[in-house]
Amino acid sequence: MRRSEAKLDRSDQGEECRQSWGIALLETILKDVVYAFRVLSKSRGFTAAVAVSLALGIGANTAIFSLIDAVMWRMLPVKDPAGLWVIGDGVTFQQYRTMRDANQVAELAAYSAVRLNVSVDGSLEPTADGQLVSGNYFSLLGVNSAVGRSIGVEDDRIPNGHPVAMISHSYWKRRFGLAPSVLGRTISISGTPFTIIGVAPSEFFGVEVGMDPDIFVPVMMQRTAMPAFENLLDDPIIHRTWLTTLGRLKPGIHPQQAAAVLDALWRQGLPQGAKFEGITFPRLVLNPASTGLSSLRREFSQPLFVLMGVVGVVLLIACGEYCQLAAGSVRRATFGVCDASRAWRWPLAANTAIAGGERRSVGFRRSMRNSAGALGDASSGGLSILRAISDRAGLESEFSHSRLHCWDFHRHGHSFRTGTSDARHAG
Repeated sequence: MRRSEAKLDRSDQGEECRQSWGIALLETILKDVVYAFRVLSKSRGFTAAVAVSLALGIGANTAIFSLIDAVMWRMLPVKDPAGLWVIGDGVTFQQYRTMRDANQVAELAAYSAVRLNVSVDGSLEPTADGQLVSGNYFSLLGVNSAVGRSIGVEDDRIPNGHPVAMISHSYWKRRFGLAPSVLGRTISISGTPFTIIGVAPSEFFGVEVGMDPDIFVPVMMQRTAMPAFENLLDDPIIHRTWLTTLGRLKPGIHPQQAAAVLDALWRQGLPQGAKFEGITFPRLVLNPASTGLSSLRREFSQPLFVLMGVVGVVLLIACGEYCQLAAGSVRRATFGVCDASRAWRWPLAANTAIAGGERRSVGFRRSMRNSAGALGDASSGGLSILRAISDRAGLESEFSHSRLHCWDFHRHGHSFRTGTSDARHAG
């Protein structure tokens, strides 16, 4: 008798040890997983329905989150992006030169987007996206060339006197096949030969989200790169704010302090004359540029977040309806056995939920059809947003895969409706 009691005590102590280490819980979870796979493997149609429904919801969330990350949150691939600022909305070259040379609060650089007429080896190329950049543009951003050297201050001193160019990594791969001999080659821009001196790193696309310039040339080559415009470097007739100014504050300088100093210098270049009397020019402001510049952000930020919420709700609906249908089919007879044997109820409830969900697979397919339909409607709105973004920023190739998925979601939504309707008529 005492030996049997000792054995029981040892077994109880062992069980308590297993419980304290969580071994029993892990064993129960493992058994549940094995049982789930065994049951689901017996009903392939039900398993496929679950997988497709969850895949649609997860895929939609992933696509929308990736788009929001690219447009809204991703940091620029430059040195210390948090310390980068954009100065105002646009300035003339004369205003930029005054602020650059006369201020003691920040280091400034400038650039301007431009479309370039390029020919290589006498063959006319499609119009290329380019940028006119100041001599310290790449050094301010902390971007080093992948091959050759970057445009420097010595390349941006004399108007129309520095016919050199730096090309992007994608243009180097697309047009020259990554050949190292590209350095020193000559390309023609608006009929003027330019010498290629370097290649930008593959991850660098400038500071504007959605833009990917192929060619960078010095600002001093404006007359050649922009033949349709007047000379914007020396006393232009039209007050054209064609340059975007970037800056990094010097140590110990507060953004408001820098804005006050730069605003005073900027106002020295404002247009004068009777026709400008009564016009109030806003104060120059500094805005963070760590995530890049984008007009898409102001226009599409709210629709994108709304769309993210919609596809999130669709995923929750898919999960919730499955759980509801599975839980509603728990077998009462099994619980009768559970009560009679005084067994632990929650593991058995989990197992019977899976088995009950299998028997209710017809109802689940109806629920999945509704979820897919809702996802299709949501993707229609998302597709219009993606098209608008790609039209505005030239992102057609970058997000074509996402649009394809959105069309697949909508197509699947209609196919579920059609299939269910055909089944109903056949029944």
